[in-house]
Amino acid sequence: MLPDGLRLRLIDASVIKEPGDTGSQWRIHYSVDLSSLSCDEAHVTSIERGESFANFRFRKGELGIADRAYGTPACLMSIIGSGADALVRFTPRRLPLWTPDGSAKFQLLEKLRGLELGEAASWAVSVKSSGKSFSGRVCARRRQEKDAAKERALVLKEAKRKRRDASALSLEMAGYVLLFTTMPEEKAATAAVLKAYRLRWQVEMVFKRLKSILELGHLHKWNQDVVKAWLTGKLFAAALIETLIRSGESFFPSRRRPQDLAE
Repeated sequence: MLPDGLRLRLIDASVIKEPGDTGSQWRIHYSVDLSSLSCDEAHVTSIERGESFANFRFRKGELGIADRAYGTPACLMSIIGSGADALVRFTPRRLPLWTPDGSAKFQLLEKLRGLELGEAASWAVSVKSSGKSFSGRVCARRRQEKDAAKERALVLKEAKRKRRDASALSLEMAGYVLLFTTMPEEKAATAAVLKAYRLRWQVEMVFKRLKSILELGHLHKWNQDVVKAWLTGKLFAAALIETLIRSGESFFPSRRRPQDLAE
């Protein structure tokens, strides 16, 4: 179980592009409050602003859940500085891990190879960023072979798209689910952490609805100020729709909480 009162926020971003070779690109940074499945913060920026927890305001008692793009030392440091916790998927290349005391590299692969199929475990680690360090832990689960095969196929497909060979390490790592969290074991058990991350797909569904129903991904060929205003207006319309839906649902309370979706 996760701590009572912990506010779960699902974080993601999506690129929106004007048609044509000269069309400008924009990035929507979006946060979903899991308790209501509604947007609690959104920003429209240029493509130059990357995906980061630093794009959002966090407070103590919140947990930011995000994908690999947010699993870097600098990105994690930004959310820790606000007093909130983080839960991200990560790759060892982008998030180097150290032993808890920071004296040596953490031997992640050695630990992973000791897991049986379907087995989960966690290990305390530390991360260094800009001369500072912070504590966390790795929560990992070894995939069943058919799931590992699907993940390896995705790794090979991505490598082919980028016209390079997939490394042996990447193919081996595809056999595991790798999560990093700043929540210690006494605050959230490994099983609860793995379950909580499975809820992240909800924010991806939000982007699909925005692009299909509100046509968020269809930009007109206007100047940049107009395009940004148009995107902001779409997000405002989405927030208004969510408010109307919640008002209607107040008359018919849901039988299940959003947190129960992972069960």
